[in-house]
Amino acid sequence: PASPDGFPRHGDMFAVDACNFSLFDETDYTYDSGPSQRLVVELTPDGPKASNALPGGNQHDPALPHHADEAEYWRRNQAPPFAYEEIDVVQAAETRIRFVP
Repeated sequence: PASPDGFPRHGDMFAVDACNFSLFDETDYTYDSGPSQRLVVELTPDGPKASNALPGGNQHDPALPHHADEAEYWRRNQAPPFAYEEIDVVQAAETRIRFVP
């Protein structure tokens, strides 16, 4: 579950799982920046298999359903499957926007 002040994170600014803190305050190790995406792609003979997580969700408005829906994946170093093939993208789509000139 979420902490009131954010998620506890391991790592530091020199780790693969970066969790940056201020270099200028020797008493505050609060996470203040880090990776904006966790994308993992496995290249298989049948094509790529990808997973992706954002450190929160893909919407900035807290009232929207995808505001923080990936936060737990991010915190646990996990990622949901990433739709790559057209059939998977169509199946996962919630809406469709068509642009015409």
